[in-house]
Amino acid sequence: MQLLASQYVSVPTQSLFLNAVKVVLFPIALGVICHMIFGKKIEKVTVALPIVSQVAILLIIGVVVAANGPKLFVASSLMAIPVVILHNLCGYSLGFGFSELMHKIYPKGFRYAQQKAITFEVGMRDSALGATLALTSFATNPIAAVPSTFFSVWRNISGSILSSWWRNHDDKHEIHWDSDNGEKGSAKSTVSVAHPFDADKAAKIAA
Repeated sequence: MQLLASQYVSVPTQSLFLNAVKVVLFPIALGVICHMIFGKKIEKVTVALPIVSQVAILLIIGVVVAANGPKLFVASSLMAIPVVILHNLCGYSLGFGFSELMHKIYPKGFRYAQQKAITFEVGMRDSALGATLALTSFATNPIAAVPSTFFSVWRNISGSILSSWWRNHDDKHEIHWDSDNGEKGSAKSTVSVAHPFDADKAAKIAA
């Protein structure tokens, strides 16, 4: 590894694990408990959660930008941009390719709508989590959160582009949202209904 990077980076594994538990497992457990206690009443609150999530991501990006300032646009930081783009595109490709492969094995569980959802879920990973863990576990080196910050911006751009392209592609080829595997012309023989899980919604959920 030293031949590739020329230096070692000390990774605080224990604090990284504890921070991951605090940021990931604790909120999930809290959400499950709230659902068990309040049931359907909590659905009134969940409507506002996507907005809260977006505001939180913007705040995290602001913290990273403020902590790094001039370091953001030096050559070493800008090298992360093509890596982030490649990582994102590979995620989309692997997500769709794997789900399409699994459709051949288990068609009922990996229909066209699920393939779209998996594509966005794999490609648009939680960059806010990465930035938070980087800031808390590498507090002395805040530039470690820069790649996650770049990804937070880029994934919204690429997700919107892919969502728009997919919608136009399906409309052009008359592909029904609940088709078996994106068969062309499948919308002709079905009743037109509202799309319960289209690409736009998948992109928002993944974000």
